[in-house]
Amino acid sequence: MLYYRKLNLKCAPGAFEQITRIVKSDQVSWQKAIDKNGNMWNLEECKLIKEEYSILREIEEGLQCEFKKASFFLSKILPGGLVNHIDHRKWCNLLFPISGPFEESPLLFVDQFNNIVEKYEFKKNDYGQFDPIIFNTRMMHYVKLSSENTMPRVSLIMNLYDWPEDLFKKVDNKEIWKNTKNIIALEEKNK
Repeated sequence: MLYYRKLNLKCAPGAFEQITRIVKSDQVSWQKAIDKNGNMWNLEECKLIKEEYSILREIEEGLQCEFKKASFFLSKILPGGLVNHIDHRKWCNLLFPISGPFEESPLLFVDQFNNIVEKYEFKKNDYGQFDPIIFNTRMMHYVKLSSENTMPRVSLIMNLYDWPEDLFKKVDNKEIWKNTKNIIALEEKNK
């Protein structure tokens, strides 16, 4: 695991209900993602104001790392997936799966020749939830999602500005998360 770390967290039932509800409603103002060169991506985003959602304040409280200002957004990857890219304005993302076909849309990291060097496949844990992950956004990555799939994949994302290795070390040492009301860290099972 060079480019990501899975967070072994258990979320209370309904912890993300407010977010899930707005994703399914017309309340969300989705913006087509356009890069700095004016190219349109197969992605829509919606910025979230932390003060409007208690779970976002809770995530900010629980996450034990540096961030300039807690910056949250919803990311909707449309059928067809998201092409190879590097995010230049941040070092990492914290990703909470919200809705859609996560089991069918892995996060892939590739080298400059488009060879897959690492792959994260989302799988439900013992509580029927997808674990959140922190991943290095400065490594070229993409999301594979079949164009034949009719559902988009929606994630709650928090931008992180710590150096990836420092974040990964905190995850490995179980120092990344301070338990909150709705999200608690679980001990890893012995394998």
